[in-house]
Amino acid sequence: MQELLDLIGLESDLRSATTALCRAVERERPTVVGALHVTCSDEAEWETAAVFQRDFVERLLPSLKLGQKAAFRSVNLGSRYESGACRVMVHHFALAEPKHIELDLLHTYVVKINSHVGILETADGPVFGQFLRFGHPSACCGALAAAIAGNRSFSSFPDTPAFADIAESLADIPDHAAAYVRQNVAESLRMLYFAVLHAQRQALAATRELERAVAELKDARVSCYVVAGVAVNRPGPDSEIVVSVTRFDKPPGGLPSQPEMRGLGLDPRRYHATFDLSRLRITG
Repeated sequence: MQELLDLIGLESDLRSATTALCRAVERERPTVVGALHVTCSDEAEWETAAVFQRDFVERLLPSLKLGQKAAFRSVNLGSRYESGACRVMVHHFALAEPKHIELDLLHTYVVKINSHVGILETADGPVFGQFLRFGHPSACCGALAAAIAGNRSFSSFPDTPAFADIAESLADIPDHAAAYVRQNVAESLRMLYFAVLHAQRQALAATRELERAVAELKDARVSCYVVAGVAVNRPGPDSEIVVSVTRFDKPPGGLPSQPEMRGLGLDPRRYHATFDLSRLRITG
């Protein structure tokens, strides 16, 4: 677990967070492992999905078919947590519990939520929120950018309820965090800050529902992880910044413990972004 916590705010290769999460779960020696991965529909996010599949799903999840393993996935515009996803995920993977073993069985459920942001290297330094897509600068995450702009600057995008959902979610963050970012954060960092806030906001929604879902597993001992990250889409291999890690347990016959969330938090006034050898570190 500490290996995962040490990654909070630090831009690392895509494998780092997934491998650290995998090691944390492996140490618990769970009988059942279930996972939900939430990503954006953007084609730039294929690396994020592929790494989670290879380095977590293939190592820890039960076989769905002979030789095939898969996470429960939610792929949508803007990496939005969709209500009901955790309940369905838990219901599905709980069926993998071996019925012939009479031991203290442990279920471990993992939710990984990835927002994302593109980066362009310019003569004036890195600019977040743009990605060189097929040789042309393009908004990335386009859905997040459209939601923030109120779709005013994205006339080529069809109007969709997803943008309103994202905007409403950001508006729900206390202390007018979204307004602060718009008015006080340099344009080169603005979309990065929004991606950090968005990922953590979706993780909070997932955590609340995951609590309710595992509470219904009356006789099971349960361990839960909710990890929020921001994938950084680059011309070369993508990277990732872990922005929050939430952990809680449930004893057999009991209720879930109070979730403990460690991360950058939802107050962008506390964020401080620095670069070391072109890699980003955010403190909060």
